[in-house]
Amino acid sequence: MKTIICMIVDESSSMGGNEVQVIEGYNAFVRDQLQLQGEARLHLVKFHSIVNVVYRDLPLTNVPLFDNNAYRPQGSTALFDAIGDGINSVASSKSNDERAIIVIITDGGENNSKRFNEQQVKDLIARYKAQGDWTFVYIGECSQQFAAKMGIPPKNAVNFCHEKGKIRANFEVASVAVTNLRSNKLRASDVLLNN
Repeated sequence: MKTIICMIVDESSSMGGNEVQVIEGYNAFVRDQLQLQGEARLHLVKFHSIVNVVYRDLPLTNVPLFDNNAYRPQGSTALFDAIGDGINSVASSKSNDERAIIVIITDGGENNSKRFNEQQVKDLIARYKAQGDWTFVYIGECSQQFAAKMGIPPKNAVNFCHEKGKIRANFEVASVAVTNLRSNKLRASDVLLNN
């Protein structure tokens, strides 16, 4: 089954000092996904005070790996804007024979969105989950509380690993979640992480 993957990655100033770990983690995620059978396309959204949809709907085989300049933490955390933009990016390209998985990776909470608020993001998640072929994964602060508020299943949410030198582990968790979905025939799943 074809899969659209959307990676929403925090690039706010609180991620400073973790650049190498994020670059290595993201690149390992892409390499892991290239090993799997089945067609997949990737949307990448990086965010701080500004949301940057780096690419949309790129075949996984064409996804560039991060180089040393690809990740530059700065600014605040426009988390709701990033989630809203990521969902809308996927919705604009997804066809009925595809499933979508949105993976959100953040070390902090919302503090700077201008275009989307909590309720709007919650409504977007509910609308697309109801279609039966959208899956949402949250790797972040207070994961269970945030997931419950936003309608993300608890088995698709895990706390962000802050431990120095282990930031890359967050991308390993993302890879496990996406691999678990892509390795089965389900159109969506509420149980991708064994937390």
